[in-house]
Amino acid sequence: MTQTPVAPVDTTPAVEETQEARVNYADLSMFNGECRVFNIKKMKNKDGSEFVVASFIQNLPDGKKTLSETSMVLEVLTSGNIMNLYDAGRLPTGRRVTLIGDIQEIRTHYIDQQGNVRVLKNPVMKLSGYQTLVRLGALPKSMRVTAPGQESQTV
Repeated sequence: MTQTPVAPVDTTPAVEETQEARVNYADLSMFNGECRVFNIKKMKNKDGSEFVVASFIQNLPDGKKTLSETSMVLEVLTSGNIMNLYDAGRLPTGRRVTLIGDIQEIRTHYIDQQGNVRVLKNPVMKLSGYQTLVRLGALPKSMRVTAPGQESQTV
């Protein structure tokens, strides 16, 4: 009995895959989390157009420290919805927000002027500004306004 040789199976795709065809899994480069406004300011480009540099801070549990001792800073540079909220006065420092956006980069170290590698106190995650969504949450206690007749009473 003679065996007939089996030709190897070609597993390469006949047509080059497109980006859309390859993305059939969860997009793990998304961030979705609750944080607080840490710092926000408006800047101008060389051409005179304006944009906002916004930093948000999120507490991270690590099993060893309390929540307030471990945190991460999220940075967004945008001229979109965050700038509109800032212009309307709706993003004061300390306001709780939910951010959803694409992660652009994560930094945990930096190089000082002498060329030494240093660890950042808080890791920094930069989100791509053109796709960042913001859902507003609670204001800091110092900025809350009670409606007339709704003042709190001690009983």
